[in-house]
Amino acid sequence: MAEDHSAYRALLGWFLEKLGVGHELVGHGGEGLAAIARRRFDLVISDCRMPVLDGYSMAREIRRREAVHNRPRVPIIALTAKLSADDARRCLEAGMDAWLLKPLTLEQLRGVLEQWLPQPP
Repeated sequence: MAEDHSAYRALLGWFLEKLGVGHELVGHGGEGLAAIARRRFDLVISDCRMPVLDGYSMAREIRRREAVHNRPRVPIIALTAKLSADDARRCLEAGMDAWLLKPLTLEQLRGVLEQWLPQPP
């Protein structure tokens, strides 16, 4: 989970803990790419607008690395405060698969996780 706002990052961490989902929280896309280089994740959630490296750039780099290293595609979920038609287009062009709108509720997050996380056997 990449989110630059510390309070929102803490809230999302609490939501993920409540749902029993293992996770790693980072403050920007650069930290997200470093985390992905260290280990494999089943899902990435990223704020679209962050300093250092935004979610769009992070998603494009994840997709580039997947192609270069022949890795399976990880679902990337955009997290944004607004979603105009242009924003949705930017998400898709960057390689994001879906989006969540802020303010996020526990139930919205649960729904996205159920849809995009691999199901246990």
